[in-house]
Amino acid sequence: MKNNLLEVNQTMKNLTILENGWVTMECLVTSRSSHASHLSVEWYVWKPGHPEKEEVVKLSRQATFLYGELATASDLKSRLRLESPSPGLYLLTIQNMTVQDSGTYSCRVEEWLLDPTNIWYRRAESLSGLTTIVVKQPDASLQVDTTTANLTVPEQGQFHLDCTILSVSSQESRFAVSWVILKTKGRGGRTSRNKDGEEKEVLLRVGLDAIFSPEASPWEGRLRFQRLSTTLYRLTVLRAGTTDGGNYSCRVEEWLPDPRGVWYKLAEEESGPISVYIQDTGSSLQSVTCSNDALFYFVFFYPFPIFGILIITILLVRFKSRNSSKNSEGKNGVPLLWIKEPHLNYSPTCLEPPVLSIHPGTID
Repeated sequence: MKNNLLEVNQTMKNLTILENGWVTMECLVTSRSSHASHLSVEWYVWKPGHPEKEEVVKLSRQATFLYGELATASDLKSRLRLESPSPGLYLLTIQNMTVQDSGTYSCRVEEWLLDPTNIWYRRAESLSGLTTIVVKQPDASLQVDTTTANLTVPEQGQFHLDCTILSVSSQESRFAVSWVILKTKGRGGRTSRNKDGEEKEVLLRVGLDAIFSPEASPWEGRLRFQRLSTTLYRLTVLRAGTTDGGNYSCRVEEWLPDPRGVWYKLAEEESGPISVYIQDTGSSLQSVTCSNDALFYFVFFYPFPIFGILIITILLVRFKSRNSSKNSEGKNGVPLLWIKEPHLNYSPTCLEPPVLSIHPGTID
């Protein structure tokens, strides 16, 4: 009987794979007893917290591909690929790895020979070196702009609430964005971050599937959403009122698909606050007057004929007074009292003195 010369590569490996990645493990037979021998290969895994090894897959000496109990009981079966590109080299590939695929893998090789009576018998077996695989989710690298800003907006104006994503964890990431306001219970004015008088309310939420949540009642019909780029979202508040003042911010949720196609939330970040102050323009004379038709006519239409009649009346009175004054004045403007020639009644035979009569009059 020939000596046992079966040897398998004993290289030890430690691999860290991101979820949804692929890994290929190598099982290399470096020496065997006879080139006429047949080889069977099995892969096992020791899972964390499970002391017993579990069979993953097996390639029999007849080149039959058999799934182990672990693969049969999970979706691992659809993600395995076994190939032998050259004699003695076997490659096992696991696709779309999940966190549950973490463990220590090893292959066991059996060498089979044919005895003189044409019966196959196992001549030798050998284990490869261990390959420890850690599958983890991507590190959360989500970063949102935390710069603070202050806006002063006139009443009935509009203002923009930008939400900028500075870095992402994966190219496959999708985002859910929501805008939140922290405002004081009083109407108008700048808000503070005191919890005693603060209200927290979501204006709008846009899910990773681009489904919009219902608008909150104070902003219904006054919100406009824009996605300016893959990392820049904008919410515009229209027709701002005094109660819209407050500290606004956006929340960004980063979602990734697992190998089964189920989306999970990887990270969540909140932007810096944007303090919005709504300037109360008040009720100006123009706005009040123009908003009321009766008041508009009273202020801008009725006074003109009234003033006209009043001026005409004043002019007529002054004219009549002037004419009356002229009639009572002399040549030099001084009133005079003129005496008519006295009427003298005299008779030489009359013993009584003459009677002198004086009457006021004018001289032509």
